[in-house]
Amino acid sequence: MSLLAYINSSFYVGGLLLFVGGIIYIFRTGSFDFFNRSMRKVFSFKHSKEDLESMRSPSEVFSMSPKVFFLTGIPIFILMFIAMAFYYS
Repeated sequence: MSLLAYINSSFYVGGLLLFVGGIIYIFRTGSFDFFNRSMRKVFSFKHSKEDLESMRSPSEVFSMSPKVFFLTGIPIFILMFIAMAFYYS
């Protein structure tokens, strides 16, 4: 495995981990709760108001912590940048 292949593969793996961690973090903070509630009201033709309010919001659904993804993705990215410094020097 060459250094360039390591840089490319670590970018994909680290980027994917950081992306998933960021998505989980955004959902857990409740950023999409208002949007989700509004879309339920707009597109619910047959549901009653009680059914709409009893549905869980996205911030309640995501119970896992994004820490694991950040704690593994950040070191991979740091090592990738170190490898890039060696590659381009």
